[in-house]
Amino acid sequence: MKISDLYSDILIEDTKYEFKAILNKDNPVKWAKSIVGYANSEGGYLFVGVSDAGEAFGLTQKKQFGKH
Repeated sequence: MKISDLYSDILIEDTKYEFKAILNKDNPVKWAKSIVGYANSEGGYLFVGVSDAGEAFGLTQKKQFGKH
């Protein structure tokens, strides 16, 4: 499922939206830079479990939202 299936206004990563497939506990610097960058600017959204291509892992609309 694409993240755009859940949130129609999110089409790609940009200055407001960041996708992280996983948060590697052994290398937190990479994803921490995203968090700090948003905190020091206008803000934004970090989606964990979403690939760079916008694919959301582990979710289906049926399971999450009761849609068929």
